[in-house]
Amino acid sequence: MRAFVINLDSAPERWADVEKSFSATTIPFQRIPAVNGRALHFPHKDFSEPLYRWLHGRESNPGE
Repeated sequence: MRAFVINLDSAPERWADVEKSFSATTIPFQRIPAVNGRALHFPHKDFSEPLYRWLHGRESNPGE
């Protein structure tokens, strides 16, 4: 098992907390840089709201 941790570049203190927590375990982990959805401008060429609604059954929330 491996853990992938999504973390914003603007939140290094959160990453430090995660590293500290995981260092007490034997679970390997890797940081995945997050996308700040609030900074995106819509419509976006790589995103389809209708497809998102169809797949997830709800409207998107850029903050997620």
